[in-house]
Amino acid sequence: MHEHHQLSSCAAKPHHILIVEDEAVTALDLQKCLTRFGYVASDLAFTGEQAIRLIEQRLPDLVLMDVMLGGNLSGPEAAKIIRDRFQTPVVYLTAHADSATLESVKESGGQGFLTKPFRPTDLNAVVQIALARHETERSRHAAEHDAWADICRRAQEQLQQFTYTASHDLKEPLRTAKMFVDLLAEHSASKFDAQEREMLGQAQAGLSRMNTLLEDLVGYAQAGLSPGAAVPLTPSGAALRWAIENLRAAVGESSAKITHDELPTVPADPSQLAQVFQNLLANAIKYRTPENAPVIHVGAARLDGEWLFSVADNGIGFDPEYANYIFAPFRRLHSHQEYPGTGVGLAICKKIIDAHGGRIWAQSSPGQGATFLFTLPDLR
Repeated sequence: MHEHHQLSSCAAKPHHILIVEDEAVTALDLQKCLTRFGYVASDLAFTGEQAIRLIEQRLPDLVLMDVMLGGNLSGPEAAKIIRDRFQTPVVYLTAHADSATLESVKESGGQGFLTKPFRPTDLNAVVQIALARHETERSRHAAEHDAWADICRRAQEQLQQFTYTASHDLKEPLRTAKMFVDLLAEHSASKFDAQEREMLGQAQAGLSRMNTLLEDLVGYAQAGLSPGAAVPLTPSGAALRWAIENLRAAVGESSAKITHDELPTVPADPSQLAQVFQNLLANAIKYRTPENAPVIHVGAARLDGEWLFSVADNGIGFDPEYANYIFAPFRRLHSHQEYPGTGVGLAICKKIIDAHGGRIWAQSSPGQGATFLFTLPDLR
């Protein structure tokens, strides 16, 4: 009676169970019992390596794993890989219940333990408990993730509001100071000596840099995605064209030549992806060699589960030991006199790419140009 009830309850959405057992008779016995209780147990593996390959093809709800297996992986070793890579619960089967076996089972994080020979009712009970525990864990992790995402969203909103307000409050006195300094330079500079005029010019330049710094600080605070935000599919070629259009003056002034591969459609906010391209192209134009016009190529290649983008130039390059340093906010390799800027552009790129689930890094050598690379998920 109980078995028929279990069959009807599982029939609506039967759980898929992978059996990993190197004794064929035991494996077939398990398969028959599980099928009778309403589970789907069509997949059988005889080694840990074979189990992992089967899971890569079809993810089960639970794995029944013999502790002592043939092949290069023991049951606990295979189970640890399965839990780490696929987050799939594992129930162990063994004819040995000694302390060493139990310790290895505990270390690998198994959800249950069944000794052989087993009784069908015990098998069903262990499987049900393991599935229930896993569902409880999954629900708890989902709730924790949602709670953390909500905290991050509110913190991001508060940071953006604070940054905007602070910037607005600072810009007004800054604008006033710059206005008076400019008036002083316009009407009284002729009365100053050379040293005083130089000091006045430094004050004007400092106020301009501070205004740019405030704008970049707001841009950095607002870069990235809000937690839980839906990410649209964006043709990256359109985002690149948008970036080039925004840099039309700099491209024309430097006679830059920009080429690109056929670019894919990727999950990304269009304006933020354009911002990444714009910042990388602007850097390639800024850090050009005096004797050569910038030559820049934007590439794209599909890797396992992601797209790899590259922005390569023929500029001055940099020492590879600074490849990580340059992505932190306000980090610069050159003085303001050599190359103007605040050192926020690459930090904004990193924040945007990180928020989209990608990575960004750089490769370069002094005098050999630079290549900036970043990844975005491939949804195919």
